[in-house]
Amino acid sequence: MKVLFVYSTHDVYTSAKPLTSLQDIHLGISYLSSALKLDGCSTSLVVLCSRNLKHSKRLIEHRMKEFVPDVVAITAVSTQYPFVMAMAEEIKKICPEAFTLIGGAHASLCPDEVIQGPFDAICVGEGEAAIRELIQMLKDGESSNPPAGMIVKQQDGSIARTSPRCFEQGISILPAPDREMWEEWLKPGTISGQTILLGRGCPYGCTYCSNHAFRKLAEGPYVRFRETEDILSELRQLKNQYPSTRDVYLQSETILLDKDWLYELCKGLERFTQEECSDVTFTCNYRVNKKDLEEDIFKALRSANIKTIEIGLESGCERVRREVLNRDYANDDFLGAVRLARNQGIKINVYNMVGLPTETMAEHMETVEVNRLVSPQRSFTSIFYPYPGTKLYDRCREDGSISQKFTGLNELERRKAVLNSNVFPARAVLKAYILFDWRIYKGNRPLMFRLRKTLRNMIATSDLGSSLFYRLLPCWHFIKGCFSS
Repeated sequence: MKVLFVYSTHDVYTSAKPLTSLQDIHLGISYLSSALKLDGCSTSLVVLCSRNLKHSKRLIEHRMKEFVPDVVAITAVSTQYPFVMAMAEEIKKICPEAFTLIGGAHASLCPDEVIQGPFDAICVGEGEAAIRELIQMLKDGESSNPPAGMIVKQQDGSIARTSPRCFEQGISILPAPDREMWEEWLKPGTISGQTILLGRGCPYGCTYCSNHAFRKLAEGPYVRFRETEDILSELRQLKNQYPSTRDVYLQSETILLDKDWLYELCKGLERFTQEECSDVTFTCNYRVNKKDLEEDIFKALRSANIKTIEIGLESGCERVRREVLNRDYANDDFLGAVRLARNQGIKINVYNMVGLPTETMAEHMETVEVNRLVSPQRSFTSIFYPYPGTKLYDRCREDGSISQKFTGLNELERRKAVLNSNVFPARAVLKAYILFDWRIYKGNRPLMFRLRKTLRNMIATSDLGSSLFYRLLPCWHFIKGCFSS
């Protein structure tokens, strides 16, 4: 059986080479591809730019005719769903007999809506086992008894629904993700950045995140970790396959959920960097927790060659964090974590949001001030966006912060204010977003750095501006390369 995977994104390097690094890949697709290859399936991938509909249609048509897939497997978050639905309709026109399967966040959380679209089946939740069983079902010509975790349209128009599939507990025995399938979609150059999945699931209940909804999709433990030796084995494989690898992002909701597991992982990474690959450094996600502000933890991170940690501050206002985001820790806890990390020579990246529900301009300025105190290595800032399936989306619906016409399907997600707020109007939110880096780095970074960040934020708020920026980006890299050489 031939399976074509379809992945779409809004911000691309170029339409032909949309990805800048293997850190940009969708690991879920990669794991599914590896699982299918165990059964002798042939897989392929097409990466589409959702802002370039005409080019995407040509690309889909070319790949469909070239590869001639039996199954087309598509993934989508909410903001990409309208584009993905249009592509699925195009696929059905090109090859009506191709079986279309959709999975991912939006399909899993809104299956009743999605099954009405141009799809033959939906995978709800994790899909490594489900998709293998579905392919076998199609091989056998049997569709009346679909595998657990699938919703399948029948020939008579009825819909066969199945019980949820338990969360995959054997994540350490899954085959390593298929990275080769992404190589043709990378911009030319050295492959230095990689991502390795440490585990799955999150125990926290942040209201802007959909993890609370995903936990309810299936039975069994939701938070799972891979074994250290399995992670090290993948690292060795990565280094052999891509010798130029220098920076590896250790992907997890937070690295500090199980201290015993963390210390074992850090010892393993320390051995790896000392005995095998001293030139590889790591980045990880860290969630602030008062009970975990221990020097030994950060010493362990340093010994593992973890050079950067990323922290989701989101808001520097303790009221907003506690009452709106359900993140209950003090600013002193955040500053304490930053201090302990920097004492070990670890750099800090910080995530922030602007225009949160009930947030005032004065409270936003608290976020600015907390960021000014730490002057992060990098600041990742976005405008709050209420994603369907999150608690804040429901809250904003109920209190009228978003209109009934709001669908959650806007591609300018996190770059456009969508809340109806009297205390922090949309225009003020937009201005605060544009000026955020200018304000937090004032007196800490050079003028040109602040101007560049501010201009980039301004461009991001316009679809036309972003489109022009990404069209000119390759030219800029070419000119930069000429001067550097």
